[in-house]
Amino acid sequence: MESVILPSGAELKITLLPLEDAWEIQRIVATEISALDVDIRSVDFTKLQPQDILNLKKPFFQALSSSKLVDASKRCFSRCLYNGLKIDADTFESPKARGDYIFVIFNLLRANISPFFANLLSFLKKD
Repeated sequence: MESVILPSGAELKITLLPLEDAWEIQRIVATEISALDVDIRSVDFTKLQPQDILNLKKPFFQALSSSKLVDASKRCFSRCLYNGLKIDADTFESPKARGDYIFVIFNLLRANISPFFANLLSFLKKD
């Protein structure tokens, strides 16, 4: 289980999705990003951090506007804890928690997608 401290100070604990669900989310992200004219060759997806949003703002906001991706990321909610409680429909009702919502989505996607890229980058760099 991965633990992340969010901007509000809340703790997010992430348990990875089953392979099939994580792969589906990876496919949705890849589809959304490939539709854009963005050079992502310098991005290390295995070490992606929230501050990388600034460098990837166009694909990031494209992904946030994807109803498929948002719906898929909500599948992650049932396997995560926000301040020790399972995420449900009421978790992000308070203004303070809403400030964490995008960071929760980002971290859930990062945690579930980055393992697919762990060995791919070194493989692609081989001559």
